[in-house]
Order: sequence, then C-alpha cells, then structure tokens
Amino acid sequence: MIIDLVSSMEYELLFGAIGSLSAAIVYLYKLQVKQNKRIVNKLDQCEAKHEKANEELLKLTYKVGKLTGTKEMYERVENKIEAINNG
Repeated sequence: MIIDLVSSMEYELLFGAIGSLSAAIVYLYKLQVKQNKRIVNKLDQCEAKHEKANEELLKLTYKVGKLTGTKEMYERVENKIEAINNG
C-alpha cells in the first residue's frame, strides 16, 4: 500500500514535470515565432528605405555629373574666348 502511494506520487511529479516542460517549450516556440515576425517586418522596412536611398543617390549622382559636365563646358568656352582675345 505504501509502495503504491509512493509510486503514485512519483508519477504525479513526473507528469507534472512533463507538463511544465511542455508548456515552457510551447511558450518559447511562440515567443520565437513572434520575434521572427518582428524581425522580418523590420527587415522589410529597412529594405524599403534602402531602395529609396539608392534611388535618391542615383538622382544626385546624375545631377552632380551634369553639373560637372556643364562646368567643364564653361571652362573650355572661357579658355577659347581668352585664346581669341589674346591671339
């Protein structure tokens, strides 16, 4: 009788421990899934901002190139005018 009582208590403890571990695993899994979704959302936002920044960089690069070309053209014209005036 006493042995049956001890066995019964051990099984209750074992099942309680298994239940607690199972609950902890489920909680950690759900936490991981939630964190993964948050990271994916942040990554999507970052990629969108990165694309926008790249587009702006291309526009600025084009403008700088155009201004550089215009400046060089004015310098050449200025040099030719000086050459004509001096020559």
